[in-house]
Amino acid sequence: MHLDIPTILVLQVLASLMSALVLGASLLGTPGPGGREATAAMAGLVPAFLLYMLRGRIPESFSIIAGNLLFWGVAILILRANTRFASDRAPARWPFVLVLVVTPGFAYLATSGAWYGLRVLITSAVLLVLISASGWELAREGGLTKEPWRRFAFALLTLTSLGFAARIALVLPDWHIEAAPLAPTAETMLAFIPGLLLAQGFGPAFLLMQRERSAALARELATTDVLTGCLNRRALEERATIELAHAARKKRPIALAVVDLDHFKKVNDTYGHAIGDVLLTCAGRVLRQSVRPGDVVARYGGEEFCILFREADAKQAKAASERLCNALRAASIDANGTPLSPRASIGVAALDPNAEGGWQALFRRADEALYRSKRGGRDRVSLHGFDDVPAQAAGPVEQVPN
Repeated sequence: MHLDIPTILVLQVLASLMSALVLGASLLGTPGPGGREATAAMAGLVPAFLLYMLRGRIPESFSIIAGNLLFWGVAILILRANTRFASDRAPARWPFVLVLVVTPGFAYLATSGAWYGLRVLITSAVLLVLISASGWELAREGGLTKEPWRRFAFALLTLTSLGFAARIALVLPDWHIEAAPLAPTAETMLAFIPGLLLAQGFGPAFLLMQRERSAALARELATTDVLTGCLNRRALEERATIELAHAARKKRPIALAVVDLDHFKKVNDTYGHAIGDVLLTCAGRVLRQSVRPGDVVARYGGEEFCILFREADAKQAKAASERLCNALRAASIDANGTPLSPRASIGVAALDPNAEGGWQALFRRADEALYRSKRGGRDRVSLHGFDDVPAQAAGPVEQVPN
């Protein structure tokens, strides 16, 4: 195989420049997590490859040292970009320590002109460690199950790491070899392939990951209540229509709980709306953490929440709602130095397969039970069809009119 090395280097420079320009322009103004680092990484490849092209025209030791430092810097930037994109953690400092430790010895070998094979092992090993760490950042904590393009970026980085590993395996038996770095050999090919993968693939892959993340966030904002983290009313009604139709078709139970925070206006009047927002946030968090993974929690409006209990009949939904009441009582916020717990009245209704009206009918029945809880003293659960008084209160069980 004949390698036209000058042509390959020109292609590397052009691909790197194009990736940097496209990535930078696309992320301009709203770069997202890791966007600046990814753009800088693609831009850093341009002078790195140019230094290889200038071998023989500039001092060789400068070309070798500066070029490899740039490649290591690019690998660090890619690692930092992936870390910022994939997690809330600050990028680690160990990559800088690694490069600082390795650079003096590498610079000595480059200036002495000895042991080309050893220089290859050092630079390839550093790149292998950094690029492998970049892939790990994308994959950790189930990351590959998130954005589909993240899997492509991970595969790209894995192939790049394998290229460096293959280069190490090829050179290791003869680490003391003396050879012209740009000779058209298998070792040289293994040096250029990883760079080509990064120059042509990482920029577009990172951009597509960012686009997927932005689209997912837009969908989430369209369906999520910003204050509480629960679904919003529109998303609840769309989801409820689907779940109720599925339950009716499969003849499976499903129930709805309407939750209304007690004395919420008094909280706002006494402590201020900021504390009221904190109380709402607390209540939403408690409700979301206290239901099963398949259940649906939404903020219906104001201080009112809805919970759709999938695969639950009336008694199961009532028992679950009583546990929610207990969880709310156990929660607490700081209301200007005073501990304050959210309390709620809850009305529960189960799907009636024979009733017409679907979601609206189910909500109306749960809302009727909610008002029975309000009239019965608040901070309690009522089931449509029965006014069940909580254990801590005494009284008869009354029929709720249908």
